[in-house]
Amino acid sequence: MKGKLGERATKASAVASDGKFWVAKVLETIQRLESDSKHVSSLAEADEDEQQLRVRAREVIETLRVVGSNHYHSVSVMKYDSI
Repeated sequence: MKGKLGERATKASAVASDGKFWVAKVLETIQRLESDSKHVSSLAEADEDEQQLRVRAREVIETLRVVGSNHYHSVSVMKYDSI
């Protein structure tokens, strides 16, 4: 994730240039393809275990998103409080 903290740019692993987690982009793409039955057909259907893994991955992504935004907010507040 790119952002400015003072004069230094920061970058987080596993995050695309637009700030989204790459795994979130993968899951969104899979979901779009699965719902586009007019243009796409699956070679193999996702079994129950795979579906559960996707749900868990989405939960982890949301947790990371919340933690990341709280951390960024805390750093911003600390920066402005010290002025």
